[in-house]
Amino acid sequence: MEAEGVYGKVGVLITDAPSHEYGNIWITITEISLLTADCDGYHKCCGEKHDRDRECHDVEDCCDRKECCCDDGGCDHEECDDDQCGFGECDDERGDDTVCDPGDEGEADCGGKAVTIFSSEEGYTLDLLQYRDEDFLLLINEEVPAGRYQKIRMRISGVRAEGGPCEDMEIKLPSGRVDLNPGFPIDIDENELIYLRLDIDVNKSIHLHPSGSSKCIFRPVVFVDILTKDDLSQCPTLVTGEVKELHDESGDWVPESLTLRREGSTADNCLGDIRVCFAEDTLIFTADGVFGSPADLEKGQSVTVRGMTREGCFTASLIIIGDCRSVKGVIEEIPGFTEFLLSPDSCDGADSPIKVMLADETLLSTGCDTLMDPDALEAGMRVLVIGRLDDKQKTLAAALLIILTDEIEGTAAGVECGEDGCVFLLDTGADQTREIFVPKGARIALEGDGPVPGGMILLLSCRSYHIRIFQGHNGMSEVLITPESVTGVVEKIYPYSRTLQVGGLSVQVISPATGVYISEKGDTLVSFDVLQPGDEITCFGLKACDDDLEDFHAFVFLVEKSG
Repeated sequence: MEAEGVYGKVGVLITDAPSHEYGNIWITITEISLLTADCDGYHKCCGEKHDRDRECHDVEDCCDRKECCCDDGGCDHEECDDDQCGFGECDDERGDDTVCDPGDEGEADCGGKAVTIFSSEEGYTLDLLQYRDEDFLLLINEEVPAGRYQKIRMRISGVRAEGGPCEDMEIKLPSGRVDLNPGFPIDIDENELIYLRLDIDVNKSIHLHPSGSSKCIFRPVVFVDILTKDDLSQCPTLVTGEVKELHDESGDWVPESLTLRREGSTADNCLGDIRVCFAEDTLIFTADGVFGSPADLEKGQSVTVRGMTREGCFTASLIIIGDCRSVKGVIEEIPGFTEFLLSPDSCDGADSPIKVMLADETLLSTGCDTLMDPDALEAGMRVLVIGRLDDKQKTLAAALLIILTDEIEGTAAGVECGEDGCVFLLDTGADQTREIFVPKGARIALEGDGPVPGGMILLLSCRSYHIRIFQGHNGMSEVLITPESVTGVVEKIYPYSRTLQVGGLSVQVISPATGVYISEKGDTLVSFDVLQPGDEITCFGLKACDDDLEDFHAFVFLVEKSG
């Protein structure tokens, strides 16, 4: 229930699990709303603010506290009779929606309502696959009524794909709307800021139409995280836009922050403006290709800001004024400490070679945000350089240089592990096989589905999995595997071994696996225990080897209720 006249702040972050099948997935978001908890069957009956009934009741008050199953975990399963309370037990014993639906009358029936935190008639279009390794800040709404909410509603008006099986096809959205139930209440307190991270898994969301009618279906599978400022990524991102206002709070003619109108915002400014705060060590790179100070900033300038979201403010480590160029390539030669020759990638449209000029203030980083010295640069390294390019002189004044990891992509041809790590054999195409050592402790995971337990790594040698291996100059490695899938009807369930029989296959659901119950009313996280024979299920994970007892190991499962 909302607190009248009391407001909190909500930021919305969009991210995506990688997909190797598609080059781009463009979606247009028109609305994101929060649905009040009372509207979904929660009602105050346990006395305290954070103690709400978690049973299937849709009445205003409980007739007896013994009937309440509260958030603090205390629960007495004694039930009231119908004639005592005027209502019966919930007919959805599985609790797939955590609470009962308010009824045919919808939101009006229970007195709750949707609180819109993002809205655009035109909609905001973004490429999901652009944000595979970072969070995109959609907006921060500073006027969200404080209270308890239960679901997140997202409306999508369009989807199109480039590359992959659904390219140039009509992509149908069954309802144009998805309701997301994180499985726990969303509490917004007065003047407090939380972030909703919506992780849209493209691989699980987009499917060819089973009828073979040259249509695809986009049914979003979204994992929801509720974050505080302490949970946000420590990795900086780049934001571009126009300086709308400068804020000189000390009156010394030098601004301490600015308001940024972000690039790509629609006519109704659906993204909203963001406040960019300066730290003591914030660097300013001017339109002349040299480092300056905050005094060089002016209203109306185009800027590129590198920073991180903190306390509702985007704290900048670097601000680049005016147009800048981003060039990826390989270091060809290093004639001195303040310059090197860069052989750019052909797709960057720059002639080779380019002389990159480094200033004392140029930021050099690798990984998430590990700062490096210029003497760490070596010939053969892949780098991304952002700065001012002089096409005539073939020089690039660098504001920021990022040392990139090497990415090796291919099909698994074998895996052997020892005490120090694992050796992966990858078929990289053109009859070429590479042998790559991955040290012990490196992250080995299914893309979008979590880490692979050490005892299951050798499963990768039994099938031809698509694998990407990232290797940094400092020996850091990461292995990402594209998961396989099994789809069918649950025929039998063996609870003690967490095994299902699906379409004649034995599927072992690892602990802990992530389960999502999909319905028109919304998606809800569920456990293995809710599964029933007859459920339609899709499992994502690893196929077993031929001599294993099981046929498949599931890391994530999507289930539709039987009946």
